[in-house]
Amino acid sequence: MKKKHYGVKVVEENNNMYDNEKLEKDLAHLMNIHGVDNLTDTSDYVLAEYLMGCISNYMDIVLAKREESILSGEVEWMTK
Repeated sequence: MKKKHYGVKVVEENNNMYDNEKLEKDLAHLMNIHGVDNLTDTSDYVLAEYLMGCISNYMDIVLAKREESILSGEVEWMTK
């Protein structure tokens, strides 16, 4: 059931699904509403793309840590 999250529109991880494209559009919209794009003099879509990269990198770390814990038999951290 687990699928890679990058380069894939829909992600399945523990039955949680989200649409990367919609999330990125929503982030860009929020940046625009709150004027973050004006404060940084950076387009809202560029900021949203950057945040999506951050989320993707974080998910890579979490998934790698989870897989490492499962392989080594150390799964306590997932229940806390």
